[in-house]
Amino acid sequence: MKMFNKVNYLFLFMLWVSTIVSCKKNDSGDPEPKPEPVQVLSISIDELKKLSTAASVDVPDGKKIKGIVISDASAKNIDSKTLVLQEATDKQGILINFDAAHTFALGDEVEIDISKKTLAQVNGEVMLQNIPVANAKKTGTGTVTPRATTIEEINTNKVTWNGTLVSIGGGMFTGSGRYAGTLSYGIDNGSIKSVVASGAAFENTDYPALTGGLTGIVRISGNEVFLNIRNAADVKSSESFVIVDDFSGAEPNHYVQITTSNIYPRKVMTNATKQFPNAADLFPFSQSANGWTFANASHNRVKVAEATDEDEGFLTPGRNYFWSVPALTTTLANRPTAVYNTSFNFFRGTKLGGDDADRYKLLKNITVVVAGSKTGPGFWNSDLYKDYSEFTAFDAANDGFKVKLMSKGTTVLDASPVFNDQGIWHTVTFKDVNTKVAAYDTEQGSYRSDFYLDIESLRRRATVTRGSTSMVAGNPVVIDRIILEFSEKPDWAN
Repeated sequence: MKMFNKVNYLFLFMLWVSTIVSCKKNDSGDPEPKPEPVQVLSISIDELKKLSTAASVDVPDGKKIKGIVISDASAKNIDSKTLVLQEATDKQGILINFDAAHTFALGDEVEIDISKKTLAQVNGEVMLQNIPVANAKKTGTGTVTPRATTIEEINTNKVTWNGTLVSIGGGMFTGSGRYAGTLSYGIDNGSIKSVVASGAAFENTDYPALTGGLTGIVRISGNEVFLNIRNAADVKSSESFVIVDDFSGAEPNHYVQITTSNIYPRKVMTNATKQFPNAADLFPFSQSANGWTFANASHNRVKVAEATDEDEGFLTPGRNYFWSVPALTTTLANRPTAVYNTSFNFFRGTKLGGDDADRYKLLKNITVVVAGSKTGPGFWNSDLYKDYSEFTAFDAANDGFKVKLMSKGTTVLDASPVFNDQGIWHTVTFKDVNTKVAAYDTEQGSYRSDFYLDIESLRRRATVTRGSTSMVAGNPVVIDRIILEFSEKPDWAN
């Protein structure tokens, strides 16, 4: 009996060992099959952006995107590691930050594996971060047509249109005259910023005084919206014939002709020794209150902006600007309806049948870039005024200025809104000037083509004394430039 139990135990033991050995052979000899690789599938940029539900999320495995490069690395107005990819015309776009500089060109069709990569929210923009350059490959070329829109629509749709190509209508930049830093581009009363990166290929080159349109990429930084051009070709030149007076050629304290070839007709600003040109010149100067004019204009002048001025940070140091201090003599100072004006006349003295009679006929638009100065009448004390003690602080509720287009006396042909601020540039464009002036001539029954820009100060600010003459001065206004836009080059401009 004991022998039987021992035999049984031995048998069971051998069976157990055999089972273990058999299992091990199955494990090592026949390994389990490897998992199938994850299939990488395309995802639209719209779908990708919808995954951005936090400051930083990981893209799911097996995802790739494809689109057309709308940024221009060669122009260097974007970081060398950054690319802007738009899926197609009227589709969404996104910024791609690579881990190294890339070589993709404007118009390349690019496919990028974004599996498990970081999708981040940065200063209001959704972007892919630290993508290996090896994950991207060119698959062809393509074209994205810019979305034709307005500044107002860009601001309204900034989130959806971020990283896409758009175009807006003709307008003008406000700044130094060159592509540098942050520029402001204005159309009528709207404006949008555009950044020129340090080191951009077109940095510090001149931009046109007026443009026929602007193309760029919608960008966001915090609460601000930008339309960043990719290269200088994104700025369409105006087809009009343009005269620009930016006072760059004037001597400080004088207003003189810019150059002898500045396409002004015979009545040019040639009196370089005078404070201002006389009434027969193209831009003769006058001042008025309720239509009354006097000749003393020495408190209006071209001045070089200095870093120590109160307008520092708003004006470009070393650049010429025209300062206007609207004023009138004390003989009219007590009239409650008095306004204080500074006027720039155009083509004054033209007469019916004379050589200059048709001078304004091709003049489409007049644009003036103006701002309320932060200085007061005391700004002029060092060489012009003796007493400005009555000057009080700027009051935005009551103080301000506006620009008017006038014809022959007190007839207002057009006017800007009232600007109740200081240190902010405003671009005022009076359109169809030739039509308005011709209509006025017809109404008057004679050819009276004198017309002028009028800078009107809306509130009396201070009584000042120059020599033995007392005047009442309004808040100073700074003029950046005056632009005359003609439908074609007039014969007299040859």
